Amino acid sequence: EAAYQFLKSRIRYGSGNGGIGGWMGTIFARIGTAEEAQERYRNMIVHGRKGSKELSKLISPSGGMFSTFAATLTEMVLQSHKGYIEILPNLTKEIPDGYVSGIRARGNFSVSIEWEGHCAKHIRIFSESGGPMKIKYKEQMISLETEAGKTYEFDSGLRLLA
Repeated sequence: EAAYQFLKSRIRYGSGNGGIGGWMGTIFARIGTAEEAQERYRNMIVHGRKGSKELSKLISPSGGMFSTFAATLTEMVLQSHKGYIEILPNLTKEIPDGYVSGIRARGNFSVSIEWEGHCAKHIRIFSESGGPMKIKYKEQMISLETEAGKTYEFDSGLRLLA
């Protein structure tokens, strides 16, 4: 709650666009306020289109803002800082369908997610090192022991597919 109030005050006093807006979007996504994250993301795009050469340069893959775009979107679709892999924790209404591939999660996992109508359709997790893995999607949580080099696939109910 404190982080949320801090970010809202920064926006209120005019500090929510450009690179700082990207950083703020990432934090909003992390703390569970998807619509605020989407608004910061939208502002980065709008301000980037106003013709600022500096902003256009920053948005390129070699610029700093490209990574904040990616970080904000990543936090919306996957988080793993709480000790488990959370699938689609902060998906906004503006991203009803999509696919991500190769997002890194803590524990040395590579995650791919396909979703439709705001619901996970297919989840694929590759375990680089093996070891315990916890996955959360909506209100469901599962735990399993993984083998190094093995891929695990799940449906929307976190049922392991053969």
